[in-house]
Amino acid sequence: MFIELTERDTIRPELDRLIGVNERLRLRIGERHAVPGVFEPGWSREDRIAAVQYVKFPLTPEQAEAFKSRREPVLIEVDHPNYQVSTRIEEAARRELARELD
Repeated sequence: MFIELTERDTIRPELDRLIGVNERLRLRIGERHAVPGVFEPGWSREDRIAAVQYVKFPLTPEQAEAFKSRREPVLIEVDHPNYQVSTRIEEAARRELARELD
């Protein structure tokens, strides 16, 4: 995950506002599956986060099949008090990611 902030003077305050975002990211597969992101340790602290975060979404076999089936939409969601967003993973990217699950 890359947090892009372009105004130099706002980088630190904006990153500080996003502390805890690593606990509020998930992969949603349809209505039934919400998979929390697992972040690589060492990139965040209780009082700081980095603009670059390495994250994985460990899927159960059932979740992997739902992801590969393409019957339901797949989204990346952030539900943080200071930032909420939901973005659909487009089909081309989903096909490439599904290959990694085989």
